[in-house]
Amino acid sequence: MSAIWVTKEKIQTLWGILHNIRIRMQENINYPGVRISGSGLKATMNIDLPLKPGSDQYNGYFKIIDISDEEEQKLKIVDGFSDDIENETSAGPVFISGYKFDLDAEEFTVYENGSIYIEAEYDYENEDIKTPVFKLYTEAQMEELTDEGFCRILLSRVKVEDEKITSFSQEQTGEAKGEIYGDCTDTEEED
Repeated sequence: MSAIWVTKEKIQTLWGILHNIRIRMQENINYPGVRISGSGLKATMNIDLPLKPGSDQYNGYFKIIDISDEEEQKLKIVDGFSDDIENETSAGPVFISGYKFDLDAEEFTVYENGSIYIEAEYDYENEDIKTPVFKLYTEAQMEELTDEGFCRILLSRVKVEDEKITSFSQEQTGEAKGEIYGDCTDTEEED
């Protein structure tokens, strides 16, 4: 058997590659790729991997999933811990001003850029909190909203181009919590 001689630089480059591996996952990467850069002990292996919008990596409450088809651009809010996520009926618990509400899964048809929120409203007439709901607001609608008597928890920001969802975020992870603040000027002071 004959021996193969390898230079010290090649051995150090191999050692550098095996000890300096960088993995990058981003939505703007379409195909997996590997690049090697540098030489000697400073050599690195860069692995680029695609990441789907809304990332399948998150598996908790209020997971945003894309359920679009040929006819409609749709997102669904679900409990991501389910074994059958497409058919999941729960989204997760939300705590508003100390009260717990369990929210059902919900679908949204998306036509333009916007944001999805959990929205709770204070019922001044009954002096109670209405059951929170999911709301999709366009960018124009967001400018007109008031905060008084409401609590909004951001779940996702959605981008649409050419009538197609191009990306969306997963803003809320885990149990959602919020407080309602309102105008207290209607209360009477006792003497």
